Amino acid sequence: MVQQEKQYNEYLSSLNIEEIMATGQKAKHLHLRRKSRRLEAKVRQLKKPGPPRSAYAFFCIEARQPNQKVTEEAKVLAEKWKALPESEKQVYQRRAEEDKRRYNDDMIDWEMCMQQTGNSEILQKYFQERNTVENVKKHLVKRLTQCEESLGG
Repeated sequence: MVQQEKQYNEYLSSLNIEEIMATGQKAKHLHLRRKSRRLEAKVRQLKKPGPPRSAYAFFCIEARQPNQKVTEEAKVLAEKWKALPESEKQVYQRRAEEDKRRYNDDMIDWEMCMQQTGNSEILQKYFQERNTVENVKKHLVKRLTQCEESLGG
C-alpha cells in the first residue's frame, strides 16, 4: 500500500500543470456523467416519455431496408433523404411536428404525475443535472477550441 502511494506521488510530481488541470476536468466531467446516468435511470424507471422523433427519423422508419448492413443502410438513407424533394419532406416534417406536440403533452402529464406522487424532488434534480452536464460539456468544448486555436490548430 505504501509503495502504491509512493508511485502515485511520483506520477503526480511528473505531471505539468496543464496535465493536472486536464485530469481534474476529466475527473469532474466523469463524476457528473456518472451522477447524471444514475438520475436518468431513476427517471426512466418513472416512465418518462421518450423524446419526439425528427422528420428524418420518420423517413428512415418508412424507407428502411432490413436486409442491409447498418452502415450501408445509413449511407443509402442519407442519400435518399438529401435527394427527396422538399414537398415530400414536408410530409415527414408535419409528422415530426405532431410528434413534438404529443411529446410536450405527455411531458406535462408526466410532470404532473411526478408532483402528485411525491417525486417532484427527482424531477427538479433531473432538470438541474441536465442543465449542469450540458453547461460543463459546452465549457469543455469551448476550452478545447481555445487551446487548439492558441496552438495554431
